[in-house]
Amino acid sequence: MRCDQRCEHCMLNLHGESPRVHHIKPSEDGGAHTLSNLIVLCPNCSWKVKNGDIDRAALKQIIDEKELENARINNLAAREIDEWFIGLDNTVIYLV
Repeated sequence: MRCDQRCEHCMLNLHGESPRVHHIKPSEDGGAHTLSNLIVLCPNCSWKVKNGDIDRAALKQIIDEKELENARINNLAAREIDEWFIGLDNTVIYLV
């Protein structure tokens, strides 16, 4: 889970809370039902978004930063796997 059971805005632990999933760009304005346009919020932050106290652009920045970090992690993992295979020289590996 991308949010690790925390509000992606204030980082409140959502254990025992009812998380709210918000469209960053509202669906009525053409916002897609995709992970890059959705954010998990606590009830308080959800209320603040609805009232305009939290800017949707700030929410988009949070998700963009998380997606960038995930891409970095995935690239690092791929490089480590490549280096491991290169380090095997002529060893035969059987993948089951």
